[in-house]
Amino acid sequence: MLLAVAALSFSTLARADNNNGGNMVITQAVISSSNNLTISLNDPANRLNGGISVTLGSTPLTIVSSSATTANSCGLGTIVAKLPANLAPATYTLDVAWGQHVSDAIFQITIGAQGVAGAAGPVGPTGATGAVGPAGPAGPTGAQGAAGLIGAAGPKGATG
Repeated sequence: MLLAVAALSFSTLARADNNNGGNMVITQAVISSSNNLTISLNDPANRLNGGISVTLGSTPLTIVSSSATTANSCGLGTIVAKLPANLAPATYTLDVAWGQHVSDAIFQITIGAQGVAGAAGPVGPTGATGAVGPAGPAGPTGAQGAAGLIGAAGPKGATG
């Protein structure tokens, strides 16, 4: 069984023809428990229309569903593709083409295995001191203190 979430390499590559006005980019790829790969994309050229093809390594994937919307003149798309059964754990090249403008998005995705964790990064700089908080509530009354020492005798009083 494959891992529920794929480890992703964020060093994305994109290639496009010279007339498309922007590169389509894969922003996320997640594997579901039903062995589907959900791919999120954005396309600054807003050209997410037409035919879709998804290739994992050299294997074309079957498209289960797709949807596209526009936000701030940028195309946002989601593709759900069926992964092949018994896919070997490895890092694969994910290649997505959507529409006739030949704007492929290429992404490296690790499926079914994850490498050894890298070394911890350096400690970051100390943050700025925060604002002083409000005064807290008054505390409870303390316990009775110990009896004090007997004081020295006072001076003799005047004769009456």
